[in-house]
Amino acid sequence: MTAIGRLRPAPTPVDTAALAAVPLAEPNRLRDDIQTIVGDQTVRVVVTGTLERRLLGLQQLGGPAWTFADLSGAPHCDRDWPAWAKAGIRFAEPDCWLSPAEVSDAACRRLTSPRVLLVALYHPEYFPLPRFPLGISDLARAARATLTGCVSLLDMQLGLTLDDILSAIDHQQPDILGISATFGQHDLMTRLLDAVNAVAKPPLLLAGGSLTARNERLLLTRYPTLLVARGAGEPTIQDVLSYWHGDLDIEQIRGIGHTRGPRPRHTRHRAPAPQRDRRQPGPDRHIPRA
Repeated sequence: MTAIGRLRPAPTPVDTAALAAVPLAEPNRLRDDIQTIVGDQTVRVVVTGTLERRLLGLQQLGGPAWTFADLSGAPHCDRDWPAWAKAGIRFAEPDCWLSPAEVSDAACRRLTSPRVLLVALYHPEYFPLPRFPLGISDLARAARATLTGCVSLLDMQLGLTLDDILSAIDHQQPDILGISATFGQHDLMTRLLDAVNAVAKPPLLLAGGSLTARNERLLLTRYPTLLVARGAGEPTIQDVLSYWHGDLDIEQIRGIGHTRGPRPRHTRHRAPAPQRDRRQPGPDRHIPRA
């Protein structure tokens, strides 16, 4: 509310109570509610970052001035900022949790794009008991940790149909669509990919899960623009965001299969380790690393 008050008159007690009821685990709902309270389309609202370090950004459109609030209460200088943010965001008060800042056009684009939609498929007749959607939740956290773009999730285990997902894709117009599928969901996967590829400008498509690992060659043959995640998806989704922004070539995306070339190719699962002076001590193997 303090951050909002820097751009608009102090919010009412009703607005304050409404925002207090929104859990930090729902950053997109928080963003939308703040946008409603601000009630002015000349203010851009961004909510990003991981659950324990949500970052609220408010921009008065038409200029480089932003206000940033670290919703954990920690000072901005304590955050591990990505390189693009270090280069493009200049805080007036970096030692505070709330600070005005100047943001370059390039950094503004990183904060606000791409739009990422992560979808978990589900056949209730095959698996009547819902399972925890850990895959797309972990991917969302990894993507939000980069402070890049906006991430949304849709899980068919929560009662959504494939038509609901297609309607959401049509409404949200994501730049990147990530699909998680497991055994018994090939029909859902192909119906979704067929529909998405039929539009004039389909999003960048990324698929993962046990089904895609088994059917990788079949999927890449049928959908040559598809990227197939072949391992832990967290580094892959972060690299895909960088690829979308032009920072990486496709061969630098960790852990994918693709057909951008004369034949299917696989990329490395890990980035090359930096060379280290062997005279210097390495990390202590006996100390747990966070």
